[in-house]
Amino acid sequence: SPSPSTSLSPSASPSPSPSPSTSLSPSASPSPSPSPSTSLSPSASPSPSPLPSPSEFASVLITEIMYNPASTEDDWEWVEVHNSGSYPVDLSGWVLDDVNSDAHGRANIASGVIPGGHSAILYNADDITAADFTAAWGPDINLIAVTNWYDIRLNNDSDTVSLWSSFSDYSGDHQTHANAHTTVAYDDSGAWPRADGASIYLTDLTADPTDGANWALSAVGTPTPLGTGRQSTAAGGNSGNDIGSPAENTPPSPSASPSPSASPPSSSPSASTSPSPSPSTSSSPSASPSPSPSPS
Repeated sequence: SPSPSTSLSPSASPSPSPSPSTSLSPSASPSPSPSPSTSLSPSASPSPSPLPSPSEFASVLITEIMYNPASTEDDWEWVEVHNSGSYPVDLSGWVLDDVNSDAHGRANIASGVIPGGHSAILYNADDITAADFTAAWGPDINLIAVTNWYDIRLNNDSDTVSLWSSFSDYSGDHQTHANAHTTVAYDDSGAWPRADGASIYLTDLTADPTDGANWALSAVGTPTPLGTGRQSTAAGGNSGNDIGSPAENTPPSPSASPSPSASPPSSSPSASTSPSPSPSTSSSPSASPSPSPSPS
């Protein structure tokens, strides 16, 4: 008998498992950190120097007068002026004169400054130079030139000498002296000292300058409020026989006032930098392989 043939069903080929696909989310681009901004404080502007007050301005006084020198008149006449205030006083454009019928046609002081607490000598710049005055009286004197002294020529017996702060104040006032800033009406009689080759000086800078009892005659070696009496030297045209105490105080050189320091720039707080987000990767779920069918 023929053997029964067995027919085998072909086995199903297992389907290949699909490779899992991974989809990546795009990385987030980090935001750039903002640059910190610095705001600078504006520089402090220096305050302007205060101007002299009227009371400071009026503190200019005539404190010594050489109206009858032993040397040639009127070459060696001079007037000492003191600034008892705190601020410097600029005499540019001021007028010096006595009582006379001939008025100046313009201001006769072109320039000159008296620092606070210092003095100056107003001298006859028509007939002598600053070098002449220094040779006769010594160095370290703040000299201020006065022109047109010929119309001043201080009288040897009595006179009124004044300073005006401007030519407009002086105009029409050369005989009354009503608008003058400082005035001394001296005399060689009464309580006033009699000057003959020596200057007269105010004995107390706070005393009334119109009272002759407050003035004294300069003497060699005698202290004055602003110096010491001494005899001149025979130099620069001076005879060497004058006695006075022209103030010995050279004005200090003006020093530059330092500008106030500007406040250091204040920086605004730095902007916080946002952290860059980490890129997140989302994976698609892996496909599960289909089970292979069992052979039948």
